[in-house]
Amino acid sequence: MGTRFGLGITIGAVIATATFFVGFFGVGRNVDRLVELGDEVAAAGGEPTPDQQARMDRLGASLERFGKMDLTFLMLALIAMATARYW
Repeated sequence: MGTRFGLGITIGAVIATATFFVGFFGVGRNVDRLVELGDEVAAAGGEPTPDQQARMDRLGASLERFGKMDLTFLMLALIAMATARYW
């Protein structure tokens, strides 16, 4: 950590750790909720109710937001670690 290279790798590692938590708590849990909702709709046999559709839309928007955030963090971690030797 006392060198520029070490600092670059450390910054990348911290961002990668944040990426894991965003993916686990943001994406993973929302996917589980969406699957549960899908099972609920399938068990009812038919089209989703307006309430279920609204929940699906909210979950889809949340998944999109967390997915983009996760991808952004992943790219930042990759860039930090790949360029650390040039810092």
